[in-house]
Amino acid sequence: MSILTNLNTILIFFQLNNMKHFLLILSIFLTIDISAQTSLSVSISADTIGFEDAVKVTYKLSGAQEQLEILPWEGLQQVAGPNVSSSFSFVNGVSSKEYSESYILVPKYEGIIYIPSASVVIDDEPLETEPVELFVVAEPTYQKKGNTSLERKSIKQSPTQKSKLDDEAEYQRLLKKRELAKKKKKF
Repeated sequence: MSILTNLNTILIFFQLNNMKHFLLILSIFLTIDISAQTSLSVSISADTIGFEDAVKVTYKLSGAQEQLEILPWEGLQQVAGPNVSSSFSFVNGVSSKEYSESYILVPKYEGIIYIPSASVVIDDEPLETEPVELFVVAEPTYQKKGNTSLERKSIKQSPTQKSKLDDEAEYQRLLKKRELAKKKKKF
């Protein structure tokens, strides 16, 4: 009972004498708490895909709702996006904010491609993601099941495009392999 009496006395003291100071201190703590929860991340739907497969890249900002700056796609072609999602909730006195951008990308060549980093500045503090490695292999990585098939949009490249492969012989080998795979699919 004495704890409740002491707590009541403290609350009455703040209400009568120092409510402005109490609110100022409370707002400082809330501001610090909100800024400490801000984070930026990147996720990909798969870390290994086939040459004609697509990958979904999602950049997610938690604790704020600011537009992201994303470096240009190198080795990837954007086929959809940005798909933007933004949410704000206030439940039981706790607020949360989220902002995300998603893209559907297809590779321009086989090998290792880096998903670019994204950055944002929140309260003069920069946040940045690290680039993510994406492995692109010759064969598709999806499986067909029953009568349903997964449709893909492919990017056709002219034979004059080298697709960033340094060795011309390797490039020609990959072109022949791709054409053989297409012929096998027709049968």
